[in-house]
Amino acid sequence: GYVAESTNVRTGLSKIAFDTWKNGNIREKILGFGLGSSGVAMEKFTKNGDTKEIVQNEFIEKLLELGVFGLALFLLVLIGFTQEVLRSKGARFCRAWDCFPLRSKRNSRVFNLDFHL
Repeated sequence: GYVAESTNVRTGLSKIAFDTWKNGNIREKILGFGLGSSGVAMEKFTKNGDTKEIVQNEFIEKLLELGVFGLALFLLVLIGFTQEVLRSKGARFCRAWDCFPLRSKRNSRVFNLDFHL
């Protein structure tokens, strides 16, 4: 059915993206093919397809476009962000406007935005 076909297409694109990275030169493996260039890189690797194609896996996309260095940096930021949220809110669920109070540019006072849904 549709779900199986959609899943197969997405996993197939992820495999092509990983194979494209794996077959790149050392510079491309470390620094990637360039931001937003996953479709072009995969089309060049497979010799067919669409240059506008996107990778359906965020981590493989970072690896392909930004290389090992960019993926490591992305993961460090993600881990640091998660640790900060968990530390500041005691590991409980919080709304985005509660987790990240805005600071006024005029002074360093913190003010909260109060949204009610």
